[in-house]
Amino acid sequence: MLCFWGAQVREGFGLVQPDKVKHGNSGIRSVCPKTAVRDMSAGRSFVGFIRDGKVWVLRLRSEDCDHDGKLKQLQLKNDRIRLIVCGGDGAVLLAYGGKVLIMDKPTVCRPLEGLDNRQVIQIACGDHHSMALTKDGQVLVWGENSHGQLGLRKDHPGSPSAQHVQSLSGIPLAQISAGGDHSFGLSLSGVVFGWGKNSAGQLGLGDTTDRHVPTVVNSLHRKKTVSISCGGEHTATLSKGGTVFTFGSGGSGQLGHKSFKDEHRPRVVAELWGSEVSQVTCGRHHTLVSVASSKLIYSFGCGMQGQLGNGKIINKSVPFPVNLPTECNHDYTIEKLIAGENHSFALFFKEPGNESKPNPSRGILTLDDRMIDRWLSGSDPWKVVKKDINKVFSSAASLNGSFLKTSRDEHYQTSEDHCGLDFDLAKTSFAKLSKNERSMSEVVKVVQQMLPSLNPNPAGVESLRVYLLLPELIRRLQKQQRTELTEALASKILQLNPDARKVLEMNWSKLPDDCLKGLVKLFKKASANLIGRMAADTMNWDIMTRLPKFVQILQMVYQVCCRANRNITKSDFIINEINDLLDVVRTKKLMLCQRNSQTRQSSEFTYLMLLLCFPIFILHLLIIPHQLSVEKEKYFLFGILCGLAFNNTSVVHLPFPLALFKKLLDVKPSLEDLIEFSPISHTNLHTVKVELDPAETDFVDKYVDYILNKSVEEAFEEFKRGFFKACDRCMVEMFEPEELRGVLVGNEEYDWDILKQVHAYTHHPTIISFWEVFEELTSNEKKAFLLFLTGFEKVPILGMSAVKMSVRPLFSFTQDHLPQALTCHSLLDLPVYQNKETLKAKVIEAINHKRGFWEE
Repeated sequence: MLCFWGAQVREGFGLVQPDKVKHGNSGIRSVCPKTAVRDMSAGRSFVGFIRDGKVWVLRLRSEDCDHDGKLKQLQLKNDRIRLIVCGGDGAVLLAYGGKVLIMDKPTVCRPLEGLDNRQVIQIACGDHHSMALTKDGQVLVWGENSHGQLGLRKDHPGSPSAQHVQSLSGIPLAQISAGGDHSFGLSLSGVVFGWGKNSAGQLGLGDTTDRHVPTVVNSLHRKKTVSISCGGEHTATLSKGGTVFTFGSGGSGQLGHKSFKDEHRPRVVAELWGSEVSQVTCGRHHTLVSVASSKLIYSFGCGMQGQLGNGKIINKSVPFPVNLPTECNHDYTIEKLIAGENHSFALFFKEPGNESKPNPSRGILTLDDRMIDRWLSGSDPWKVVKKDINKVFSSAASLNGSFLKTSRDEHYQTSEDHCGLDFDLAKTSFAKLSKNERSMSEVVKVVQQMLPSLNPNPAGVESLRVYLLLPELIRRLQKQQRTELTEALASKILQLNPDARKVLEMNWSKLPDDCLKGLVKLFKKASANLIGRMAADTMNWDIMTRLPKFVQILQMVYQVCCRANRNITKSDFIINEINDLLDVVRTKKLMLCQRNSQTRQSSEFTYLMLLLCFPIFILHLLIIPHQLSVEKEKYFLFGILCGLAFNNTSVVHLPFPLALFKKLLDVKPSLEDLIEFSPISHTNLHTVKVELDPAETDFVDKYVDYILNKSVEEAFEEFKRGFFKACDRCMVEMFEPEELRGVLVGNEEYDWDILKQVHAYTHHPTIISFWEVFEELTSNEKKAFLLFLTGFEKVPILGMSAVKMSVRPLFSFTQDHLPQALTCHSLLDLPVYQNKETLKAKVIEAINHKRGFWEE
């Protein structure tokens, strides 16, 4: 049975003969067509009905036309329709196979472009835009974007074909809804996203600013929202248990708050408190709710066309019962409420106990234990199983909606510190799935294709569940598959934006102990696997670039464990296989060092050098800050930096004394080394030593030992430990202290002619003028220029010829610009100045600025 009330319409809509229309109290009429109405929708211009998979539409009267059109059947060929949604000027139809059709002209329908054979499960229409939700959880939109209602971006002009709302990728949506010029999405865990027009606060965000991308409505957090309905400029939500929230335009009383003012944040409809509302739907300026248990319908808002069903032409700001026919209370149950522009409808079904429940066919596909049992039982052909696996594991949204913790509705508590997953169920299911090699192989193949598509800038915390589920799946794979998928997962974790990564780390901190330890083991095993391969083939550059990903993830997890005081030890993070690799590297380096000096230029030698400054030491470094004081840690880290500089033959712009290099080489510093620290102390101690009896000079030796050794022993030992952590001792011991200082600090053998000779010379007038200016610089100015050009003031150990300088004239710069240097490449960017005098002035000004990493 179909009941309707509101503005005048063609008697019975043409569904039945006029004399078959029953008239009740308060202007409510009802019809019972021979072919039952299974779904219907009312928009601004049309009302549509579905009967037996076929669609009839009727154009409503308007200001331009004072009478309704005739009921006409749409030309649909062989498509059977199960849903219709009418919008501002047209309608959208959804066929049983998931095909979407658009009715933008009377009785004429066409397939929607841009769906690419996606299976659509829900549709929604606003005044000038439409939405679709696919089985794999993607939101597709089309139409106008004047207020951001498509959720694409601010400057997007709109589109006649379906466009993917990428910012919602990975969110397991339960419902979509479209209003006048605003849109909403609802996740399976009750998270509400709104976007589009917000002039009356209809997005519930506390302001009246339009949003061009989906934005979380934080005021509805943990309210267990199960459905949303959008009106012209207002919105209503329904929570599990029957609580109704409304917000937005309230000028006609459509919010039900005993007032006619707008609300910018969700507010409970107090008059309905305790009624256990089962449905809520918004019209243009009015709202309908139903209470299935009592078979009542309430209405509030604009009633100037009789659309409230209370027999009065008046606006009501509080819920008021609709005067339904008496048979509705005995023989029928409420199936669906429809609120249109100036009309209201209620679909009743006669089957008892058919209270409105979520339709499984309208939900996104998710993975559960029963589905896995069906795959493994053999009841479905492999072709069907393979297709199901592809659908589930190719969709991050489907995975993120799987294995939710439904006990006590815990998944509705999803937040930054609560992921909402039932890990026991997930582990049981994945363990079961791993026993079937054929199914598991197909899962691996699909997941490998899915991982690169993960959004690094997720819109909500639910989209991060996939990063918690996949480790549980990957742990059960064979070694090679496990390493490959672990690497792909690590890459995506490292690509997450800082806020998302912070949430993921919070989720890690709350993991059950076995899941957390399993996560560590997963990345440890992957690291150990690659390290073992490196030990077997130290020339494998590919592995060298892959290993840091695993180590960085282990770093992140370790820091999480420390902050959260989790029951997991430091030893759980140590990758013991690194010792085998270091033994191999040391052996090979010793063999190379014993050949000849030319070996240092070989690619294998370079590779081995790089290995020693490789980030595999980062994890050890991470653990040792928790063992040292802050000051000790600084010297240790500084030692590592200097060791890396030695390995990379990088000159360090620091005034290291010779005594430091002696101590690194276990050469005892002497009184003469004190002159670099304090010439006066050196002179005084030298005089004392001369004047003392030789048997009494022990005082001077002890003083020097204290100054250069004992007073700095703790700091130096940490520096030394860090230095040799990053470079091999056997390489360092090949040098004398003076030579070692030359390698690290450089020397003062300035041969400026060689610098000019090795310069990549071109005969440009500006470059010629530059070298003329350079010759006119003082010695200190030339040293300052070297510092400006290279980042170091002294000459590399290989001499000035190691400075491969080049000059690049810049024509687009103004005369006010200074020369610039790219120190990594000894490249001088030189603006083309009008004359030599300006060039000289600008060069001197640039080199005297003393800006860069060597000085703040």
